[in-house]
Amino acid sequence: MVRHPGYLSYILSLAGIGLALSSLVGLGLAISIVPFISWRIKGEEEMLLIEFGEEYRAYMRKTKRLIPFVY
Repeated sequence: MVRHPGYLSYILSLAGIGLALSSLVGLGLAISIVPFISWRIKGEEEMLLIEFGEEYRAYMRKTKRLIPFVY
């Protein structure tokens, strides 16, 4: 359903910790980390496209990056 479940779980874990501790700092950390993770995903996907070409491109068409059915 998503191409990067590890990154998704990392973001959800940070958000969950922030919510569990009732910490705005924790929630802010979860939100602020998203642009950096998006940047890293872009680089990884470029490398995967070079390595696997059309096979990975087909996989990209079938799955979303981080949010099922959305992004």
